[in-house]
Amino acid sequence: MKFAHWGVFTLAAMAAAGLLFGGVAQAEEHQGDPFPLKNCPVMDSGLDSMGGPVKLVHEGREIRFCCQGCIGRFEDNAEAFLEEVDAAIVDSQLAVYPMENCIVADRPLGDSPVNVVVNNRLFRTCCAGCAAGIQDDAEGYFEKLDAAVKEAQADSYALETCPVSGQELGSMGDPVELVIANRLVKLCCAGCEAGVEENPADIIEQVDESRQG
Repeated sequence: MKFAHWGVFTLAAMAAAGLLFGGVAQAEEHQGDPFPLKNCPVMDSGLDSMGGPVKLVHEGREIRFCCQGCIGRFEDNAEAFLEEVDAAIVDSQLAVYPMENCIVADRPLGDSPVNVVVNNRLFRTCCAGCAAGIQDDAEGYFEKLDAAVKEAQADSYALETCPVSGQELGSMGDPVELVIANRLVKLCCAGCEAGVEENPADIIEQVDESRQG
């Protein structure tokens, strides 16, 4: 059973350990969150530094790069690059993670919880077996985690305007709520959801800055 040295249990590691029966399914469209990081995983430069971002769906999850040339380099050593991506996602999402219990077994995470990144979202479980179990009902666990994020962050949500349009929340009816990178995001209308998909890292940054300020 393979664990990355920073404590992230990756999907690639699960497959290598035989915990994902039948492997990880390919998908034409990404499932889960859009790529939440600001930098290209290959060049470690801004996604817009070379005219990008360029998107790739790899094993059902979206990865973004600064240019087309980085895709080939990524595919040549995908497991290593994904370990770095997953470590960055854990660093970004751990502080806002809303649950103290294992999302699968619903018991305390304990002293050695397992951090697992599934389709760009951090989940925490009490053991490796539960981490592998997320794949059995990924959609259901995303919904469960979304609900926990909304409950935990609703009262402290600080933005008063839509991070996409800049319009005051409530000016177009009840705000639309969604979750990205384990952050609650409130939008002025459903039409702004495409803006979150287009530039997720910017939206995440706005939400974090409002919370810290």
